[in-house]
Amino acid sequence: MAWLPVDQSVTTHRKTLAFASELGISPPVAVGHLVFLWLWALDNVPPDGALNGISPQQLASAMMFRTSKKHDANGVFSALISSGFIDRCGRGRIYHRIHDWPEYGGKMCVARAAHRNRMRRARARLEERRGEEKRKEENTPYSPPKRGTGGRQEKRDNGQPLSGKHRDRVKH
Repeated sequence: MAWLPVDQSVTTHRKTLAFASELGISPPVAVGHLVFLWLWALDNVPPDGALNGISPQQLASAMMFRTSKKHDANGVFSALISSGFIDRCGRGRIYHRIHDWPEYGGKMCVARAAHRNRMRRARARLEERRGEEKRKEENTPYSPPKRGTGGRQEKRDNGQPLSGKHRDRVKH
């Protein structure tokens, strides 16, 4: 399960207010759309935040933004750029990137990858130990319980096990 730190100031930040104003939506709704974008990006954007090959329609859909005649996907994308949530990068070949993604979501992506690798190694070690234990069990000779005891030992009143001729005197 992924989580994402959301700064308390995002609700009143100038970029959030500019984004909301440009689209004609309230700041709480804008924050909701932004959080949807960031959560989607955790699984779909590289750690550097580059949006290569992702269309404005895909972004609007990821943000759960219901497009209309008034606000199409290109308008939402423009609002993200003009408010500063998406950076325009490059000189010859222009590409877009989520602003400061390496510091926020990128760290999360790297941490998730490290966790996946750590868990993979731990599972491999566990399987190796289980295999060793199974091999030991297979190589351990089996010794059945002693005959006539039914797998248990009767004991005297003082707690000592019965043996020999005294054993026959115990009523079962």
